[in-house]
Amino acid sequence: MPSYLPYAEPTAVQLLTVASFLYLLNLSRYIFDQLIYAGLIGEIALGVVYGTPLAGILEETWEEAFTVLGYIGLVLIVFEGGLDIQPSLLVHNLPLSTICALTGIALPIGLSMLLLHVAFGYPLVQAFTAGAALSSTSLGTTFFVLQSQGTRNAEEQKSWSQTRVGTVLLSAALMDDIVGLILLSVVTSVGEATGSGSNSIGWNIGRPLLASSVLTIVVPPLWAYTVKPAYQRCCGVLLRLADERVEQLVLLFIIAIISGMVAAAYFAGSSMLLGAFLAGVILRALPDPPGNKSIPELYRARFGQLQGYLFSPLFFASIGFAIPFLELWDAKIVWRGICYSLLMALAKLLVGGWILLWDPLMTGISKLPIVAIAAVSRGRLPRRQQPTLSPAITTIAMPVKNDAALPQSYRNGGTLPGAALLGLALVARGEIGILIAQVAHSTGSGEDAILPDEPFLLAIWATMLCTIVGPIAVGWIVRRYGQTIIVSRWG
Repeated sequence: MPSYLPYAEPTAVQLLTVASFLYLLNLSRYIFDQLIYAGLIGEIALGVVYGTPLAGILEETWEEAFTVLGYIGLVLIVFEGGLDIQPSLLVHNLPLSTICALTGIALPIGLSMLLLHVAFGYPLVQAFTAGAALSSTSLGTTFFVLQSQGTRNAEEQKSWSQTRVGTVLLSAALMDDIVGLILLSVVTSVGEATGSGSNSIGWNIGRPLLASSVLTIVVPPLWAYTVKPAYQRCCGVLLRLADERVEQLVLLFIIAIISGMVAAAYFAGSSMLLGAFLAGVILRALPDPPGNKSIPELYRARFGQLQGYLFSPLFFASIGFAIPFLELWDAKIVWRGICYSLLMALAKLLVGGWILLWDPLMTGISKLPIVAIAAVSRGRLPRRQQPTLSPAITTIAMPVKNDAALPQSYRNGGTLPGAALLGLALVARGEIGILIAQVAHSTGSGEDAILPDEPFLLAIWATMLCTIVGPIAVGWIVRRYGQTIIVSRWG
């Protein structure tokens, strides 16, 4: 075996194939963005055409290489989302995000078992596995759609990641991704245990949950008391250097943090995307380095175009590589797949209902009289006596956004569009759903697989249609009602 790779000049066909693929990726994004406000649909479609599912123009080794490069794009998309988000807003809306995430997981699994098992007659395990694949949310698609749909406020360009509804959306999508990883471990463990009698199912299920919890809880305080002080001391040294050297050192620091957090998450058994997101959040909390650019500005200046024109398009094209396009068009699979897709889209769309319920729920809780609750709990409140309470202790102070200066129409008018935005943005499935479905399909053989051919193709149908419809609907909502949402209490 040679100890080096002999250099061989590529053929004209190879050069033209790769060059046309990379160019058409960006052209298709532009065309679809102009037509339906969702450029990523063009990139996914081009991946289907150029890849194995349809024409097979790209060699398999190229598809594998582009998939790796595309995953770098996914990591950078999620990192940039963490870099944009406000940590205080993230913590403040964590209860709502958690409820939305749990609802977005439970409804697809429950409705999937109802349709596939009760109506279509598939075994319960297959219905659960398909629902598990559709319970995830495409974190990369969610981040990308929000980042690409800029809405200008009256005073400044405000990223959707810095809005209340955007923070809830991104947090819920991240939780869905972590639970999707756990469900993937469940599917893999069930297959391994069935084949080998292994007893490690509990650890395989618990490891991602434990690792994600430890990373989320331990990393921020560890960062605040160790890395942040060291960074601040280094900033004093950097003041004596030229701006160009400062930028290079800060870029090296950014790359080191991303690489370290992604590696830590992977080897701990969590999602690499959680590591990328945490890297963005903790870098966001750092003071600006010496010079004229902040960390987000420096990152976008050096990596923005590379990410936007190469890595991100390759990620969405790699989703197209993984769609078994020709197998989807059997008549039985088509009508069942469309029905299943509609139900799975509805399952995520209903999550937006929490936006409509949350403020009335919190307002009701805040108006509960503390003294009356205490008296009733002790049995001291007379039946017909009305309590006389001091206004200072009558209500529980709830941290709500100060929107008294906003017009009444804007304060109330953004709730319904915000609910629609949250539900529709969670509809897209993408990489995690395809991964769970394909792992379940490949675990076993034929009808003995955890997810045999028919339910597997139904899961692919739902994943494909939801990933197409979700971004299109989000683009329309943002273009039509984005300004209303931005200036409302959910902005």
